[in-house]
Amino acid sequence: MKSYELKAVIDKWQDLLTIISVDDMIAYMMRKELYDVCQWFERMTSRNKSKNRQIYKKEKILECFTGLELPNAFDLLIDALSTTNGPDSTPIIDSLLQRQCQLAPTNSTDLDRKALTINAFIPPLPNCYVTNFQAENHIIETLQDLKIKNLNGWIVLYGSQGIGKTALVNQFVRNQAMTGDYSSGVIWISLGQTKMNQTLTVMQQLLKRLNRQECVIPSTMTSLQMKISSLIENQPIRPFVVLDDVREANQLLYLNFNCDTIVTTRNANIASKLNREKCVIHIKELLTVEHCRNVMASTAKIPISTLPKAVDQFIEIVDHSALILTLFGILVQHDKDKWNISDNKWLNQYQSQYDTKTMLHKLIDMLLSNLNESDLNLILKLDIFEENTIIPINTLSMYWGVNQHYCISIMNSLVHRFLATESVVNTKNIGYSLNDYMADYIRSRHCVSDAKANHVTLLDLYKKSCQGDWVQLRNDDYIHDHLVDHVIGADDKKTMKELLTNFKWLQIRLKNKSSYALLHDFIKSRSILDFEEWNHLHDYWYLVRDSHSSINLCQDGSLIQLALSRPWWRDFYKEVESKAIEDCKETTFFKWNNCYNQRNEFQICIATLEPTSESITSSCFSSDGTMLACCDKIGNIIIYDTILWTPLYSFHSTKGKISNCSFSPDCQKIALSFHCGKTEVWNINNEKILIEHGYHTAKVNWSEFSPSGQEVVSCSDDRLIMIWNSNTGNNIVTCRGHKNMVIDCHYSKDGGRILSCSWDKTIQIWDTTFGTSLLVCAITEDWPIFCSFLDHDQHIMCGCEHRVYIWDSSTGDAIDKLTSTCRDRVSLYDVAANGKMAVRCLFGSNLVEVIDTSSGQTSIVTDDGHHDLITCAKISPNSKIIATTSKDTLLKLWLVQPFKENMEKADKKPMHLLDCSFIGNVPHIISGEYEQWEGQAIESFIGKDVRFVKETCKEDWKCVKCCSLSHNGNLLAVGFAFGKVKMLHHDNLEVDWSINNLQLHVNNLTFNSTDEIVNSINGDIVNKFISEDQICFYKFLESSNILLIGAARGEMQAYNIYENSKSIDSLSIPGKIIHHDLALDDAECAVILEDKDSKACIVWNCVSFKITHTVDRNTCISTCKFSTKCDKLAIGYDYGTFKIWETTSWTLLTSFDGHLGSIQTLYFSADDKIILTGGKCITWWDLTENKVMQQFPLQHYANVIKFNDSLHTVIIDDGEYLYVLSHITPIDRIGSFSLRRNLRRK
Repeated sequence: MKSYELKAVIDKWQDLLTIISVDDMIAYMMRKELYDVCQWFERMTSRNKSKNRQIYKKEKILECFTGLELPNAFDLLIDALSTTNGPDSTPIIDSLLQRQCQLAPTNSTDLDRKALTINAFIPPLPNCYVTNFQAENHIIETLQDLKIKNLNGWIVLYGSQGIGKTALVNQFVRNQAMTGDYSSGVIWISLGQTKMNQTLTVMQQLLKRLNRQECVIPSTMTSLQMKISSLIENQPIRPFVVLDDVREANQLLYLNFNCDTIVTTRNANIASKLNREKCVIHIKELLTVEHCRNVMASTAKIPISTLPKAVDQFIEIVDHSALILTLFGILVQHDKDKWNISDNKWLNQYQSQYDTKTMLHKLIDMLLSNLNESDLNLILKLDIFEENTIIPINTLSMYWGVNQHYCISIMNSLVHRFLATESVVNTKNIGYSLNDYMADYIRSRHCVSDAKANHVTLLDLYKKSCQGDWVQLRNDDYIHDHLVDHVIGADDKKTMKELLTNFKWLQIRLKNKSSYALLHDFIKSRSILDFEEWNHLHDYWYLVRDSHSSINLCQDGSLIQLALSRPWWRDFYKEVESKAIEDCKETTFFKWNNCYNQRNEFQICIATLEPTSESITSSCFSSDGTMLACCDKIGNIIIYDTILWTPLYSFHSTKGKISNCSFSPDCQKIALSFHCGKTEVWNINNEKILIEHGYHTAKVNWSEFSPSGQEVVSCSDDRLIMIWNSNTGNNIVTCRGHKNMVIDCHYSKDGGRILSCSWDKTIQIWDTTFGTSLLVCAITEDWPIFCSFLDHDQHIMCGCEHRVYIWDSSTGDAIDKLTSTCRDRVSLYDVAANGKMAVRCLFGSNLVEVIDTSSGQTSIVTDDGHHDLITCAKISPNSKIIATTSKDTLLKLWLVQPFKENMEKADKKPMHLLDCSFIGNVPHIISGEYEQWEGQAIESFIGKDVRFVKETCKEDWKCVKCCSLSHNGNLLAVGFAFGKVKMLHHDNLEVDWSINNLQLHVNNLTFNSTDEIVNSINGDIVNKFISEDQICFYKFLESSNILLIGAARGEMQAYNIYENSKSIDSLSIPGKIIHHDLALDDAECAVILEDKDSKACIVWNCVSFKITHTVDRNTCISTCKFSTKCDKLAIGYDYGTFKIWETTSWTLLTSFDGHLGSIQTLYFSADDKIILTGGKCITWWDLTENKVMQQFPLQHYANVIKFNDSLHTVIIDDGEYLYVLSHITPIDRIGSFSLRRNLRRK
């Protein structure tokens, strides 16, 4: 072991001793054939007879590895620790790797060498392999050529299955000749038959390993690639990437990290898809006959010299497949008499050319031929388990219905035949995994119905074990991770919906695994759920997908609390609130007591994509909502999956600019309309054009499939509407009658009518059989741009540039509905499938508005989301997503929010919390918007009733600085800049008295216990401070009538409140004051100072004005708070930790981790048993049990937090939202908080 690696082990020695299992480590060394080391260990431990013999053994285990004279000794130790331990040991192993990187002589890097690989480490080498120095040298030479050219490139290794591609790369990355050039590490990603949704999960896990500080993990492939590439590019030495067993070229689209990459694949055509410097190597050319003979001889355990020449012919037949040669060698080893290697008769069976898969299946047949029928039947029942998935022995025992010893004997027979691999599940359990070719063989022996029956059998066994309640299902290291897979295999839709809508089950999955695994469960469920069934899971999916980093989701009830933080999901919110009421006896929950939003309700952007570098002209959703297509001005079409927002299909048309696109009802075709007058129908699956329609003589504005999918209707600037066959392109009916260009047309739901609108200012309904006009509605004062059927075809709608018109579709009678005028011109519309919502885009703008078709209310979708003009806006079939495209080449997806109940306040500016008092447990909230030169808008909330206090721009209401409500709620004091104070009666809002011309800035007003006003003043008295730096804080000491004034530059002065010009004392503090807290007994004040690159929390005495203690020095200190009894001081940090010190001896009592993001505020309960931390979320901590009680995520950062004595109500101002939170139900064990306390320290 190298010196710096040895130093790293010594530094982490005590931590490593806690996770070492002596027996498992000995077994690991035996498997690695380290017999000499094992014998030394036995000799050393046999001499020790002390009571601490177990610790002595663990220390000797570590000495075994540190004393190895092997270049990979450290890697062996890491591999041993990870193999013999569960996930709980991962932090210790990671800390060891981090320490090794710190001590390494190479340039320091943020990435952990070899800890970067998915599944933690490079996969182990196969039991039998032959070193191929020729191939390794070829790869090294290629990399050196790329280095000379200063390029990052691809090396593509292709060859048939089992030829040894993975083993070759595995040996290569362990070669010391290459590790020096890639000291940042190796990123190893095994793909195989991984689907795109699984690739997303793999990339999310990779990003989490590369950057452990990352809080928000992107949920789109494009964003993930950008983040990972950015991390890698910032490394002094870039890592080496291995993409093993690539099956599809589109996987490489998102795994291009701009560093040297080796790709192993069975498909030589994949290399042609790469656009970077590449070298393609056929492994067969590097795997010589001599190499293959070595493989055969080593597995058959016979001398290579005894192999006949006929073996060379066999090697050519099997295309140099090392896997086939290995299996055949095992066959010879098990039955040398039957398979006499020196006899040429065995070769006669393989004279004809077989493909690799057929040859593998024949060999497996022969390897299993000597097993009895009952054992073989049990093995064939393993078709429900995926390859390379570790199956614990207790799971196999339950599934097969036999004892564990019998299971072990069967699985060992497969291990000895190289058909399965033995693995360690945890320290007390072993498991087995089928090799991929064995799993493929078993599935080929069974039909689909047999596999479904086996899935059902396993589910029934587990369901019986938990008595039908999946929440009570015991985790056996397998079923929690794979339950959804077996539900899919059993085609059990009911169980799938029960699982993914059960908050308790979702919480269990989050505790045992990451949120990515849970998201993957949702993704997989799409394979058996139809559109309506998936919509039932939609809210649960987005709850986890878009907010999985908002709070600590491993906390009990966190998902329910997370859902309760979003009252705008109305139906879902009611469902969640009922679940919270059921569980509130065990867990604390908080809900919104008000749904009042202080700003326009912009929709939430859930994804931003850039499908093409050109301006996007059109987009559309498929009828089942699973796909979204977008087109650009040069003929590119990209189709996205609407769950992962990854591209499924991409093709190009040569007809130029696309004006519109639409899916067929079966989602297998797409119709494209062009400015040149053509319309094309494409097959989505094979990305090929089916037919072309060219009967229009001008731009085609719209085309759409009929409900049956057999016809297409199109309208054009040539004033014609044509219905034509979607399979042949032949015209069926032409509708004539419009006198100007036809802008839009749509089918009715029964397909019997067509609705169209034209710039001749008419909207018409046409018969689809004869093309005759059935109804004409005229528009006199506006230009139509959109039309649609509404309310099950009972009404028709026409969206114009300034107004929306609605008629009865049978009589043509106008309906007084949605006739509100839009001042600006509208350029486009779309209507939801249910007709309850519409969107419109203002002409020449990047804003999109949502319209409630029942009330006519509007809200804005995009604030500054797009940077250029909107070209298209579409609503998904379930009305939950709006897709907008723009000339800025971006495609944005917005999660639709329902309309606010208080719409008359929608246009008001954001209000900020000025003061809050709880009178009889009823919150009296004063909020306002400060505009220094335009006046002050102030609002008063009493409970849930809202009324205005004042809203004026008069001269005497300029520059409001503060507000304060008296304890009894009768008086409201308002302080102004330039020395004004006004006292209002809170009931009638009349001015009782006022003070003018104080020549002082009034920054804070506080009522004392008798409701007499006390004003904290700064201004002319401290002009010397204001002119040099900003005043940071001030505090009136009620015990001594002294006002403390602190300057940001670190100088404090005390003034007598009644003799404003008289200074009592001063204190100079080295540094800038960024925060302070005064103890409730007025004896001490804690101050956080910033000096250059460091911060410190100091404590000074308010009587002697002397610094008494420096509590902590840390660049990440953010806030501090004294406890209610003044015997503790809590300090918060930017990385989500807070620490508590005892204030007499100033010893550290405890430390807490887990707050999301920076801690901005701290509050103690009245009994000091609970502490509240605020920031990006607010967190309640139980100090007696040292755990988190609950977290509530916020939209921004908490600026002000207020609460009542019983904690039933909490008020938070985060800048744009005013939260009024309350308990679902009161909980006795929660302590109380108080807003005003005045305790004296004895």
